[in-house]
Amino acid sequence: MRSAFLETQPHVVISFIDTVNVGALLSLLGDKIPVIVSERTDPRHHQLNYRWRLLRTVSYPFAARVVVQTDRVAAWARRKWPRWKVEVVPNPVFEVAFQCRREEGKSRMRIASMGRLVPDKQFDHLVRAFASIADDFPAWDLLIIGDGVERRNLADLAKQLGVSDRVMMPGADRAPGVLLASCDVFAFASRYEGFPNAICEAMASGLPVVSYDCPSGPREIIRHDVDGLVVPPQDMKSLAMGLRRLMSDPAERNRMSERAKEITRRFSSAAVFDRWDRIIKDVLSGQR
Repeated sequence: MRSAFLETQPHVVISFIDTVNVGALLSLLGDKIPVIVSERTDPRHHQLNYRWRLLRTVSYPFAARVVVQTDRVAAWARRKWPRWKVEVVPNPVFEVAFQCRREEGKSRMRIASMGRLVPDKQFDHLVRAFASIADDFPAWDLLIIGDGVERRNLADLAKQLGVSDRVMMPGADRAPGVLLASCDVFAFASRYEGFPNAICEAMASGLPVVSYDCPSGPREIIRHDVDGLVVPPQDMKSLAMGLRRLMSDPAERNRMSERAKEITRRFSSAAVFDRWDRIIKDVLSGQR
């Protein structure tokens, strides 16, 4: 890494992901090339082993800037590591090709969710919440887009709860817009996040969201009662109640759907890239 940097002589290095960030900083110790590092998840919950944590604590003060994705993580980082020069830059949200088109009189309605099928995403909470209200909404199904180690467990859980014929898992899809366009509500039950792109893409598709208020991201993306509902984390009953509210009220769904699409303006690529430009210019002008 050091050889590549010294050969190309960049004006600035921008590094993403914790362990890569450490490597970039250590490789340029003693040189004048500034390094901007970016954390892509919530370091309060995404645990590194002891050695990597130590290396991060030691190396990050040498960063020209430490970029995080949410105000909550920034506030925590500034308290815990006052020497870190912390900036907040969210992910950009792009307009999607397939915004949801409501089909009048369609026979089946869908709740969508999306992500890697791993324990921290807690899709089992979503299956349980859906199963608890499924009998009251016989025209609704649950669509989980993604793949991973929990796939078999989730299928077994749906069967155990008697909703296997109404829980669909089509696998991963690199362009999920078409699937999202067939859905009516988006649900999210992660234990923790950084800045969940799945929520952003669903909202850009025009889906109102019901999400756990997990650290961090959902509360800074969803405007509660405007374009979605934020419910207490780890509370499957509240998750089910939020779903029930939207499933039972077409007018409420449509109202939130229209407001959800505003996310492409709130987190536009132009606004996000302007933040990056400002940080880079500040660093290059010596304001460290």
